Amino acid sequence: MSGNEALVSVCCLGYNHGKFIEKNVRSIWNQSYKNIEIIAVNDGSTDNSAEILDKLAEQSPFPMTVINQSNTGNIGKNLNRAIAKAKGAYLSIIAMDDELYPDALESKLERMVANPNIIFIANSQITGIDNNNNVLNDYVPVMPLDEIENPTAQDILDLEYRNSHSFYVQGSLFRTDIVRKVGCFDEDMIGDDIVLRCKLCNFILQNPQFCFVIDHKPACYYRIHENNIHKNSIRQLNSVVQVLNRFFSDKPYPKIIDKWYYSALRHSDFKSAKKLWNERNVSRYKWRFKTLRLLFKKYIEG
Repeated sequence: MSGNEALVSVCCLGYNHGKFIEKNVRSIWNQSYKNIEIIAVNDGSTDNSAEILDKLAEQSPFPMTVINQSNTGNIGKNLNRAIAKAKGAYLSIIAMDDELYPDALESKLERMVANPNIIFIANSQITGIDNNNNVLNDYVPVMPLDEIENPTAQDILDLEYRNSHSFYVQGSLFRTDIVRKVGCFDEDMIGDDIVLRCKLCNFILQNPQFCFVIDHKPACYYRIHENNIHKNSIRQLNSVVQVLNRFFSDKPYPKIIDKWYYSALRHSDFKSAKKLWNERNVSRYKWRFKTLRLLFKKYIEG
């Protein structure tokens, strides 16, 4: 099978991204590679997302499936629904408020077709943009992965353990059958990208004939706006703790969790702070006095 014959399924997910959807979909239409299908899941948006998607599906130069559903708020479940519909041997994932570089797919596909042992090609960098598509030159995340030459699956897992991040799923290209073989996303977990990264790297450790490639450049424009899900610090923290408990249960919590918990407690009410306390696996973490003092202070104020 040549690169030109391989079908790529681009799975898109959005909630109230109406003002960005057309830009997102057009970035897929404008891919230099043209054998594509689009599967868009609208997770019960209350804006005009459904109408925009239905209109774009009628205009699309590629087959485009739109799934307008009641809101679940479960990213993993929604992505699994899109992946279940995918007909392509390869798949890519993107949120509907982001955009792909024009060569995001073609730059990876030829290498994956040539080497069937490559199960994904991902990017270590990303380009931040604002609501008006202006590039945010001050948004340059520090990526420890760029400092590792020829990273291994264990290197990726070590980064996930220490930093809860290694590479960007947006704009990456995956073999659909392998994603399905590892069980896609875990629907009982808050996290999505980090869960898939951990599952794929564990799969490689168990099946060392497979490998991956990291491109040290961006392939996706990441939209920075007020509703970015990563800005919900308590949600993000709970997501990371779930991952640590599932994939790194034999290790103590990394030191950075202490800072994140303290920050989350500072910016939460007592009810949310208590929930953080109750959900925490305290046997793997020693609370610092200042954290306990902050929790008590919130109790008094509450």
